[in-house]
Amino acid sequence: KKEITNLARELGASDSELARLNAEQLRLRPMARLSSMVPALAHDLNTPIGNANLVSSSLRELVAEFRTVVESGELRKSYLNEFIDDLDSGLTILCATAERAAEISGALKHVAIDYASMRRRTFEMSALVSDVLTTLHPSVRKTKVSITTHIDNDIEMISYPGPLQQVLTNLI
Repeated sequence: KKEITNLARELGASDSELARLNAEQLRLRPMARLSSMVPALAHDLNTPIGNANLVSSSLRELVAEFRTVVESGELRKSYLNEFIDDLDSGLTILCATAERAAEISGALKHVAIDYASMRRRTFEMSALVSDVLTTLHPSVRKTKVSITTHIDNDIEMISYPGPLQQVLTNLI
C-alpha cells in the first residue's frame, strides 16, 4: 500500500512537471518561430546596408576627385554639373536603402515586442499585417506565392496583436 501511495505521489509530481513544461513550451513557441526568421531577416537587412556602404564609399571617392579638380584650378561648369548629378543620384540611393533598412528593422521590432507581450492594445490592422509580411518576406519570396492585401489604413483594433500575428504567420 505504501508503494502504491509513493507511485501515486510520483505520478502526480510528474503530471505537474509535464503541465509546467507544456506551459513553458507554449510561452516560448512564438519566440522560437521568430528566432527561426532572424537569419533570413538579417540577410534582407544586409542588402540595404551593403548598398549604403557601397554608395557611401563611391561618394567619398567622388568627393576626393572633386577636391583634386578644385585644387588644380581646372574646375569647369560641366564637371561641376556632373558632380552634382552623381552626388544627387548617390544620395537618392542612400536615402532609399536607409528607408528599407528602417522598414525591416521597425517591422521586426514590432513583431518581436508583440510576440513577447500578451498585452491588449490599440493598433492599426494594416500596420500589423504589413509588419508580419515584412518579417515573412525572406521566406515567402522563395516560393511562387503572391500575397496581396486590401486593408483600409484607418481600421483600428483593440485586441492582442501578438496572437493575431501568430495566426497570420501560421496561415501564410
